[in-house]
Amino acid sequence: MVEVDPRANRRIKAIKYQFSEHQGSAQRLPNGNTLIVSGYSRKIDEVDESGTVVWSLNTPDRVARALRYGPEYPGVAFLREK
Repeated sequence: MVEVDPRANRRIKAIKYQFSEHQGSAQRLPNGNTLIVSGYSRKIDEVDESGTVVWSLNTPDRVARALRYGPEYPGVAFLREK
């Protein structure tokens, strides 16, 4: 996985991780970690700056993309109220 600064068209960092050729997603998180789904799989990983998995979730069904939302996101904020 390669992070690029589009304004300067320069590579910022690269993390070695097994990706699918056609599907998957990567999301940079506010803490500097990256949330990754490698293709159409059942596993979601969060990796740190060095590529070490710091959190992992095995899902019952295959997923092609995952996003992490903060606790203030309206779609999950109601869970705190219960």
